[in-house]
Amino acid sequence: MNLREVLVTPEMAAGWLETIDSNRRISRKIVSDYATCMSDGRWMQTAETIKFNGDGTLIDGQHRLRAVVKSDTSQLFVIAEGLDKAVFAFCDTGKKRSLGDLLTISGVEKFQPILAGVTTYWYKYCRDGLGNMDFNRWLHKVNIAKRLEFYESHPEILLMVLFVRGLGGDRIASPPVTCFWYGIFREVHEEKAKEFISKLIIGNSLAEDDPILRFRTKALGWAAKKETPHLSTIMILLVKTWNLWVQDLPSKSLQAHYGMKIPPILNPDGFVATI
Repeated sequence: MNLREVLVTPEMAAGWLETIDSNRRISRKIVSDYATCMSDGRWMQTAETIKFNGDGTLIDGQHRLRAVVKSDTSQLFVIAEGLDKAVFAFCDTGKKRSLGDLLTISGVEKFQPILAGVTTYWYKYCRDGLGNMDFNRWLHKVNIAKRLEFYESHPEILLMVLFVRGLGGDRIASPPVTCFWYGIFREVHEEKAKEFISKLIIGNSLAEDDPILRFRTKALGWAAKKETPHLSTIMILLVKTWNLWVQDLPSKSLQAHYGMKIPPILNPDGFVATI
């Protein structure tokens, strides 16, 4: 890696921006804020670098460079050249990287936000086990580089998403949650999991006392009222729905409340599944 201090002109910034191979989406607000600071003379040089990989491709710094162009000012930056492309995962400057950003730069072309969510859930499931998951900390950050490495070593994540998104149908729960539970139920019984998720999303030919219909009615009611139940409520109700449905049992009502734990997941024989 080579470091050098450079007074970057708008023309230089524009040229460097053209070298971007694939990068994250632009935040216009961040660019505007940076450009205002530059125009007003309030921009301060820091130790944070503008980064290029070994072939001269810009991998970090596009918000700052776009602000240079927008403000039509020259700014002093430290330039880091010759970096490995993998360093993108650790770049934080300006608008922080999301796992979706890393999936994009890694060549994933579709469903990046959903894949990012499912990867986080699946990572925590594999690390902690379903029974040890703390819903109050469910969405706490997990190092994104670790999650990217985990996604690349778990091809089943993409299969979950492709199956669920291929069904179309109604948005009964958030797509990452639906995909995650398809993956869990798939570990219990693959064909039953496909049938369950298909009926859950599409809703065809459901009897009045079918637990899937009960869950769909609740979920569509939340959507109509623009209510967002706690994640744990949705998770618990999905398991209760599965447990009744997989045993071919009717449902009069489905209830869950904050603080409950996920019930044991049953297999088609009515025994607790080992997953």
